[in-house]
Amino acid sequence: MSDIAASESSSRPRILVTTADVARSANPALGRQKVELYAAAIRRHGGEPVVVDPAIVAVELNQHLAEMDGLFLTGGADIDPA
Repeated sequence: MSDIAASESSSRPRILVTTADVARSANPALGRQKVELYAAAIRRHGGEPVVVDPAIVAVELNQHLAEMDGLFLTGGADIDPA
């Protein structure tokens, strides 16, 4: 990566994107597509998506939480949208 690209990447807000374990979902292909669409939307609006799923190691999750600029809760059956 060039110095300019690295500089631009670091200046973009890091947005944590929560996801379900798509491999264990009823429709893994749809789950992966949703994650890709969420990430693409964040990039389109100038952010840097950081996708985290339930399998992430606690140390890595804590590092991402400390470095994030925003949190996108994608919802699901376990999160009441109201």
